[in-house]
Amino acid sequence: MKIRSRIIKYGDDVNTDVIFPGRYLEIVNPEEMAKHAMEDIDENFLEKVKNAKIIVAGKNFGCGSSREQAVTCLKYAGVQAIIAKSFARIFFRNAVNQGLLVIECKNADKIEDGNEIEIDTDKGEIKILDGGEILKIKPLPDFLTKIVDAGGLIEFIKGGVNMKYKIALLPGDGVGKDVMEAARIVLNALEFDAEYIYGDIGWEFWKKEGNPLPDRTIELLKETDCALFGAITSKPKKEAQEELPEYLKGKVEYFSPIVKLRQLFDLYANVRPCKAYEGNPLNYRDDIDIVVFRENTQGLYAGVEFYPVPEEVRKAIEIHPNMQKFKEVPSDEMAISLRIFTREGCRRILKKAFEYAKENKRRSVTVVEKPNVIRETSGMMIDEARKLKNKYPDIEYGEANIDAMAMWLLKNPQNYDILVTSNMFGDIISDLSAQLVGGLGFACSGNIGDEYAIFEPTHGSAPKYAGKYVVNPTAMLLSVKMMFDWLGEKKLAEKLENGIAKTIKEGKVRTYDMGGNSSTLDMAEEVIRNMD
Repeated sequence: MKIRSRIIKYGDDVNTDVIFPGRYLEIVNPEEMAKHAMEDIDENFLEKVKNAKIIVAGKNFGCGSSREQAVTCLKYAGVQAIIAKSFARIFFRNAVNQGLLVIECKNADKIEDGNEIEIDTDKGEIKILDGGEILKIKPLPDFLTKIVDAGGLIEFIKGGVNMKYKIALLPGDGVGKDVMEAARIVLNALEFDAEYIYGDIGWEFWKKEGNPLPDRTIELLKETDCALFGAITSKPKKEAQEELPEYLKGKVEYFSPIVKLRQLFDLYANVRPCKAYEGNPLNYRDDIDIVVFRENTQGLYAGVEFYPVPEEVRKAIEIHPNMQKFKEVPSDEMAISLRIFTREGCRRILKKAFEYAKENKRRSVTVVEKPNVIRETSGMMIDEARKLKNKYPDIEYGEANIDAMAMWLLKNPQNYDILVTSNMFGDIISDLSAQLVGGLGFACSGNIGDEYAIFEPTHGSAPKYAGKYVVNPTAMLLSVKMMFDWLGEKKLAEKLENGIAKTIKEGKVRTYDMGGNSSTLDMAEEVIRNMD
């Protein structure tokens, strides 16, 4: 793509409120919007843009509110491209979606107001025709060029361009949106051949609709190859009810959308790698490389619970002699959560762990349960593991009680390789293992079934940090790496992991949890630089 024109130059921090003033937000006609473009910063803009179709600016162009009208008014005023030292990420995304070319150039200040320039996105350069100087820019990914050429994302999709993959993006709540933005920046830099489809999920939709996982999102996921998920806000039952509109209170009950997705799509394997990357100041030890396989659809998280306890349930379980001690407890003073295992559920998570160990040349598999006390359910898991281990003679097999494993992971984490366990135990030891390699900012995961998968960082939504771009995106980026592995894109997975590892090792860019002051997006950009 080539664009040649004279330029109009502005400084740093040109925000969306001066690009398109808020007093005109009621205007919906794009041509009418264009009449007010830049009027608060340059009253002669509309005259200038007749002969100068390119804007050149300093840092943080398009900062401020995330209004799409800012892009719309510039595009309809005749602007063909914007060059800036840096862009606000939401503005950048809106510009691409609307087919307006946006280019980051660190040497943009070398272009003078009124210069005639030629942009060549294929060569990755800007030529200043008035003086002959050539400024290097990073070539646009091919798919971004196609979107801009098509006139925007909607036109691009309408054009029937076939991408290799369809990926659902579920930012969710709080910092989930921040880390998802970091992931998109990296995915774009890798030129990953995919169409991205955003889905609604989370607390916002619980409060508005009484459903944190709308049916439309479930249908969307069915049309995609896999999903990336950000984070979810969850609150206790009573607090959840209080945040509903009056007409929904008492009529719906909150549920965890990620747990629901695991069950709906039978994502029975929750895989959580916990690897210590060299140079991470938060490492407990530098030789830790554990992968936790957690059964994801059964156990205590199956959601079979009772309060108050129905009479028919009470009668059924009172045949057990140990229920006699609870005989006099009123049903409304008792709550029951069932720990449900099936042999098939045990077999398939165990097989997933052994197959992973075999394919990745891992040395051992340790089953973590508590069969000496929880005899029936933990006993079933151990029983199935002992049957299966003989099919993998080259893999060392071990067993450990959950309480002992918590101790051994602190004492000798380097001795363990693959850990496999049930739902709640897996939730606990995977968080412990994550802390050994830096904490939840480094804890990626995949919810994997036989036909679908959802990849996510394991941290929460951290509402107090939402929109501040201060959290560590490494867990999200490692989740993208897991997605690449699952899709068979091994070269992309390796390239991304190398970029992450180099960023951590060099320590030039660190978020606050690592003792630095860099932003979420700074980390993403540094990973991109280190992938090259």
